[in-house]
Amino acid sequence: MEFASSLPAAAAARSPLPVTLLPAHPDEAEVSMQHYWMALERAAAQSDLPVSLESPFGPPEFPPVYRGRLRRSISRYLKYPLWVWRNVRSPVVHVLDHSSAHLIPWLPSGARSVVTVHDLIPLRDPAHLRPSQLRRFRRQMRHLRRVDHLVAVSDYTSGEIQELLQIDAAKITVVPNGVDVPSVAAAPGEEVRARAETTAGTQRILSVGTCYARKNLGILLEIFARLNLREQPVSLWRVGRPLPAPLREDLIRLLGAQNLVEFGMVDETSLDYLYREADALIFPSRLEGFGLPVLEALARGCPVVSSNASSLPEAGGEAALYFDPDEPEQAARHLEALQRDPGLRGPLSAAGKAHAKCFSWQRHFESLVKIYRQLASA
Repeated sequence: MEFASSLPAAAAARSPLPVTLLPAHPDEAEVSMQHYWMALERAAAQSDLPVSLESPFGPPEFPPVYRGRLRRSISRYLKYPLWVWRNVRSPVVHVLDHSSAHLIPWLPSGARSVVTVHDLIPLRDPAHLRPSQLRRFRRQMRHLRRVDHLVAVSDYTSGEIQELLQIDAAKITVVPNGVDVPSVAAAPGEEVRARAETTAGTQRILSVGTCYARKNLGILLEIFARLNLREQPVSLWRVGRPLPAPLREDLIRLLGAQNLVEFGMVDETSLDYLYREADALIFPSRLEGFGLPVLEALARGCPVVSSNASSLPEAGGEAALYFDPDEPEQAARHLEALQRDPGLRGPLSAAGKAHAKCFSWQRHFESLVKIYRQLASA
């Protein structure tokens, strides 16, 4: 995996380089993009590297507020581009989300541009997009050919950029996402703790993310049906949007209503608590640009049972247990091994924490700063 090297210590003596960060507009930002923005802001605040970050929106709002479609469209395609055209004067501009590539034509002609590409999933699996949305996404991705440099969050995503957009590898730097773990676990919200404690005595399996078809959540029913639920009851903790009603009803029939807990969207403190308390994370996705929940769980010592598809082996390394996303029996065997052998968790937990130490937002930010300075001096 390619990393941009760290900056020399002497760089701190140079005058700060102004860099404008352009995140997704808060009116339409997804949670994952908010996390990325927050992570960069925190890393910058803790760094003495010679860069001055500016953003039109101040600190990110979390959780993001989801507003009506008309308001989102006006903000995204009219107000935001006009603001960029009128106000951006920095020598380097970093578009934090490839889905905001429509801003690129509005950048000042002298600015050097960087875009982080998190995934190109709609070009592989457009199932959750309407035809008009897919056409718009394709048009936006064509703007990436005009960018000075692209950051890919995984080798897999870098390969997708080269294949699907026909962009040369020389314009791409792989900078994996990071993970930050609080040194002291903070107390979660009282409601989250109380709902989690209702499943005491079960094997608590955590699922984090959206409910798109590519997330392959339907396989959970098949996986759990293969476990000996009489010998050891299993509960499913869900973080994210509600499960589709048919799947929820089937899981309730299998596990019992008390053993399906949907927490919805939670704050970082509550998510940290759930990762630490869960017996395993299950991540059966077929297609990811990186797979941040896998890394977040490993960093907290939570064993991970993950699909071996797309970028997920990069996120989990040798610390996760993998299965074919079409083979629920393989996933069930991993969960059963964790269920029957309590001594297995310790080595997996230690391996996960060691693997996660290779990924930090500080390292990610340092790599970005090196790119910024190279572009500014070109």
